[in-house]
Amino acid sequence: MEYNLFIHRAEDYAGVAVAGIRAGDRIRGLVVADGSRIELDALQDVALAHKVAVRAAAPGEHLILYGHPAGEATQPIRPGDHVHVHNMKSLRWT
Repeated sequence: MEYNLFIHRAEDYAGVAVAGIRAGDRIRGLVVADGSRIELDALQDVALAHKVAVRAAAPGEHLILYGHPAGEATQPIRPGDHVHVHNMKSLRWT
């Protein structure tokens, strides 16, 4: 199986696109820490190295990335959404 998304840990809300992803593409993800796999449909185009949500988040919810709280959802996020500055803010500089 060829993967187009790597998720570092099972608790992460998003993974990193290891190839460009188009809306409607089937996303095949690998959880690096434990070898588990996920599949979902891309809801938007996602550029190489950008994030894709693998679980839903509500506004104000902290997003776990790389095993650590990294951001806060600023609007509802659905699995398959592109996760970037338009729907999350960093916790680092707040």
